[in-house]
Amino acid sequence: MITANIAFNGYIGLSTDTKPAALNGSRFYEMDTQKSYMYDQEGGQWIEQPASGGGGAGAEPFIITIRDSGSDKTFAEVVTAFENGQTVWTKAVGQDWYDSMTNIQWNESGTYQVSFGSNVAEAGEYDGVLYWSEG
Repeated sequence: MITANIAFNGYIGLSTDTKPAALNGSRFYEMDTQKSYMYDQEGGQWIEQPASGGGGAGAEPFIITIRDSGSDKTFAEVVTAFENGQTVWTKAVGQDWYDSMTNIQWNESGTYQVSFGSNVAEAGEYDGVLYWSEG
């Protein structure tokens, strides 16, 4: 099955957690084993991805922690992680969920945006810290 132009679901959990049925190509990262999996919707199974030295599906994810005062990463760091093939995730302080990046862009208005599902984080400069966008 080939799936194109969709926002992939991303999950982070423990190896003991039950992995959900998901969209084709969704990713699951086990924090305790550092293994990455991709979901094969046609076969109904999670397939472990090979670890790779310089990034890719088996690489450790790049996690952005976002607080009211801003994030612990800059837009430039997100771009570098994305270009290196890392899966980019966000975690809001005080929340127990993670969300995977669905889009990264520069706007003509002069802001840099990273989208996580329906949530958007923005930076005013390329090397600026990301903040939740006022939506």
